[in-house]
Formats: sequence, structure tokens, C-alpha cells
Amino acid sequence: MSKIYTALFHIVIYVSLSVISFNATALSVSKLFQDNMIIQREQAFIITGTALPLSEIQVVFNQTRWTTTADKTGDWQLSLPAEKAGGPHKLHISSDKTTKTINNIYFGDVWIASGQSNMEWKLSWTTENWQTAVEQAKFPLIRFFNVAKSISPIPKNAQQIEGQWIMTSPETVKDFSAVAWYFAKAIYQQTNVPIGIINSSWGGTPIEAWTPDSMVKGSSDDYPNPSYLDPIHWQKKLQISNEKSKLRQKQLHNETSFKELQLASNQYDDNKWQRINLPGKYLAKNILWLRKSLNLSEISINKPSMLSVGFYPNHFEVFINNQRVFKRAAHQPLGEITIPAGILKNGNNTIAIRTANDWSNFNQFALTDQFYLENNQQKINLTGEWRVNNTLETPLVSATRYQGNHSVLYNAMIHPLIDFKAKGVIWYQGESNTGRAHLYQTQFKNLITSWRDKWQQKNLPFYYVQLANYKERVNHPVESGWAEIRQAQLDTLSVANTGMAVTIDVGNSLDVHPRNKKTVGERLAAIARAKLYDENIPYSGPLIETITQADKSLILEFKHAKPQLIAKGQLLGFEIAGIDATYQKTSAKIVNNRVILDTQDINTVCSVRYAWSDNPVASLINLEGFPASPFQSFLTENCVNTKP
Repeated sequence: MSKIYTALFHIVIYVSLSVISFNATALSVSKLFQDNMIIQREQAFIITGTALPLSEIQVVFNQTRWTTTADKTGDWQLSLPAEKAGGPHKLHISSDKTTKTINNIYFGDVWIASGQSNMEWKLSWTTENWQTAVEQAKFPLIRFFNVAKSISPIPKNAQQIEGQWIMTSPETVKDFSAVAWYFAKAIYQQTNVPIGIINSSWGGTPIEAWTPDSMVKGSSDDYPNPSYLDPIHWQKKLQISNEKSKLRQKQLHNETSFKELQLASNQYDDNKWQRINLPGKYLAKNILWLRKSLNLSEISINKPSMLSVGFYPNHFEVFINNQRVFKRAAHQPLGEITIPAGILKNGNNTIAIRTANDWSNFNQFALTDQFYLENNQQKINLTGEWRVNNTLETPLVSATRYQGNHSVLYNAMIHPLIDFKAKGVIWYQGESNTGRAHLYQTQFKNLITSWRDKWQQKNLPFYYVQLANYKERVNHPVESGWAEIRQAQLDTLSVANTGMAVTIDVGNSLDVHPRNKKTVGERLAAIARAKLYDENIPYSGPLIETITQADKSLILEFKHAKPQLIAKGQLLGFEIAGIDATYQKTSAKIVNNRVILDTQDINTVCSVRYAWSDNPVASLINLEGFPASPFQSFLTENCVNTKP
């Protein structure tokens, strides 16, 4: 009997504690409803939450009381009338003797900022002139809510996200999205309307991850993903992946093994290592070591030296004569490496490099004209033979990046926001889709349509960044996934209430993350100011409108070309193709605010394109300095062979 009573006692205690725990957290509110929040002005706003099933919820705002009743599962929502811009306000929410008070609320314009790393990129991540921007960031009515990174195979609600509203100050702005910050600042300075940015972005993620399941799964363009997170076992899979990611980072930063092996010392014997020529790409898993011996003379040992590599992966360490002189920090831009005085010496010197590419197994090193040591105005060429080995340290643990699965970021980081009204969306994404660029136009339009449906705002403004120039520049016609994405983004302007910021002039051939975020954010803001805030300002570069064939020439006319088209330097970047679909460069000139192309010896021109490569020459701009969008146009359906 005592065992029965003991069991009953434990059951009673468990049930009692469960009830106490439930009562203690019975009233909950959307995580977006916090102190310092911005609510969209001039639209009715919805408050959602949970409470005890069938309990009454009271909301007091501006001395007016509203009530509603939780349903049988405890969910509730309440719609309050629209308010004009301004504040501060207080909001009181109560149920079953529990009251929550939200302070310092302002009504203004709320923008959703989303995409991958170039939208996520923080102001302090060595963006251009970021220290000055931080010092000047005294705008308490610009507020950010950074949605914590999370994934889910099923949609979450507004109580399941993490984040908080932060007022802008020099102490806080450094952790804001740089693009979104410059966008918000430009809008606020022109309107004096409080601005709220909800930043929901994640680096290295494809568009499929941000799209609702119904718009991706089962379609003919279904994103191939053998590691899809199923609703039953996903938490365990994610836990394993997170543990592996932590272990991988520990391996990358572990110094014990290579110190014990003395891999950077002059005395280490590397004669059995593989030999490769640099610069170049080298396919190598795991942590890769490279070594080169140099016999130097006439070195000024009392003066610092400089190492130029040009390009190197995200994990990169340099040792000279067994002393580490450089370790690339997170988000650090590429640049020259300073070698302190006294490291190099006359005679034999050893350079050792420890590196790994955390995104792929391709390790690319150096550029031909930027690979050298410099000491006292003497340049020592480092191209040629190096010795390499990727078997010296424990193989890196491989972790599955589940954040790339279709819909998992929409479910966890976008769906919880859909009851929170917004002025519009700014979007910067596409880099992770360049390998499947032919699908992007359909995918992008699907994402825009689905978000508008979910927000129940069919005309929700959607402004986005066209991909910037990136990678090595080539001087001959090529096919390009980056150019295809840009074309898909250009074509998406056919969707109502969209706008595109062209950034073909702000990129970096060596860095997928352009550090000039100010230009990007301000170009997005110019679109919003012109389209939504009724300012009569230019907001776009030239966009191809018509192409007319004339005698041995083509006449190209552009929108957003007035008052004048101009060339930044020589007018270059135009290519034409005939029935054989072989593109060739052609000369161009500006006449009467139109671009005239020479058709050369091609009798039937089937296609024209401009700035068509990963990192093209793009010299056409308008008088306001906005660059023309890259494009590809097909002139006649009879030339079907030119279509990709």
C-alpha cells in the first residue's frame, strides 16, 4: 500500500507543479510586443497571445478598454484601431490576475529586412566608414528587432521567436544590419516618422528556405534536399548538427596539434609533401598546410615587411619562421598583411600557411600580380612551387547546414511575423542560388506573392537589391549564373509594387560581401522615398525598354534615362549574338540619349546583352549616377537557338 500512496503522492505533486507552472506563464503575448516597439501607423494592428483556455483578456490602450476570450486551446487575438504616427504610448494586457505592461511604444513605419549575409551584415563588420556611422547614430526613434536565428519544419507562432526592440544609439547601432540601417536613416531623416526594422536574415541561405512549404515542395522546381528536416525527428537532427558545428569550430581554432608537430618551423621536413603551383585553386578537404622556403638577402631586418596574397579563404593563418604574423578574424576584409620588424632575416626563411574553406573544399590562394613579400621597397615574388599537405591534422567534422532546407526559415523566422502589419519589405538575397539561376525568377515571384498572401497585404511593397559584381573579371563573352540571377531580378520588376536597387558598381572581385553598404541602403531608400513617400527624386538607373533594328545598327532606349545617359569612361559591356547563339563584343555610343550598337557582320541579330558576367564592365549610368541594370534581350522568336 505504501508504494501506491507514494506513487499517488508523486502524481499529485507533478500535477500541482504543472498547474502552478501553467498559471505562472498562462498569459503570453507576441514577442514583437515589447518595450520600445514600433507599430505600423495608420493600419489596424493585431495583438496575439495565449492564456488559460476560455479566459477573458483585457487590453487597455489610450484609456480605452477592449476585451476578448481565449479559445479552447488558449489562443487569442485582438484587433485595435489604427493610430497616427507618434508616441510614446503604453499598452496594458491582463488576464487571470496577470498584467503585462508595454512601455515607450511609437507608431511609425515598420519594414521587414530579410535575405542572406549581405542583409545580415552588421555595421561593425568592417563596413566602409563604420566608426563614423556609429558616432553619428543618435536616432532613438529608429528601432531594430533582430529575429534570432532559428529553423523549423513547421510554422512557428509569434510567441516562439526571440529578440527585442533596440533603440538606436552609438552603443547599439553597431549590431544592426548595415544595409537596413542606412535605409532606415535615409527614410527617417526625410520624413521624421519613427522607423522600425525587423531584421530576419541568415547568411548563406537560398530563397527556397524563405518560401512557404506550399510554394516549394512538390513543384516541378523542388529544391533537391536529401537531408530534409522531417517534423518527427528534426530536433534530434538539429541537435547533432549543432554539436558537430561546435566541434568543427573547435578543430579550426585548435593550436595544440600543429604546435606539437612544429609545422611552421624551419626545421620541419616537408620533402614528402605534394607540390603545387600558386596562384590557383586546390581541391582539398580538411585543414590544409602550405610551406615555402625563401633564401633572402639584403633584408632590412629592423623594418616591418608586408605580405600581399590578394585572395585567401575565410580561415587563414600565416607563420614566418615559426612565428604567427596573421590570423584572419571573423568578417575581416581581405588586405595586405603586416610582418613586424625582426621576423624576416637574411638567409633561409620559411613561410607556412594554415587554412580551410568552411563553405566548400576549394581552397583558392593568391592572385598573380598580388602575391609577394615587400621589404624596404624590395618585392620578392611568391608565385611558383609550394608544398601542401591536408592530412596532418584530424579530419574536420562535417555538419549539415539545415538552414538551407526549403521553408525552414520561413517557418521559424517569417511566419511568426505575419500578423504584425508592415509598411514594406527590403530583400537582399540570391548569391546562394547562382548555381540554379534558371529557376530564380519563378521562385522569387512565388516568394513575393506568398508573403503578401500571408500578411494579407496584397500590395505590400517589396524592394530588393540586384546582385553586385563579384569574382574575377574576364574580357570575353561568358555564361554566368550571377548574370542570370540579375536578369531574373530585373524581370521581377513586372510584379506590381516592386523596386530594384542596382549595385553592379559597388561589388568587390575578391569578396562576396561588398563593404559599401551605405550606397546599397540609400538606393533602396530612394525607391521607397519616390514610390511611397511622394518625393520627386530619381531612384533608378537606366532600364532597357526597347531595341530597334536599323541599318547595321541597333537602337536601345532606356527608362530612367532622362535627362541624360552618360558613360563612366568608355562605353563598354555590350554583346550581340546571331542565329548561332555565339556572343561577341560590339561597340556602342550614346546618340540623342539612346545607345547605338554596331551589328558588325551579323545579318540577323537575335540577342543583345549588357554587363553579362559575374564581374562585368558596366559603364552606362544616368546623370544622377545610378548605374544601368545588366540585361539580356531576345529580339525575335525565330532565333530560338539563342535562348538558354
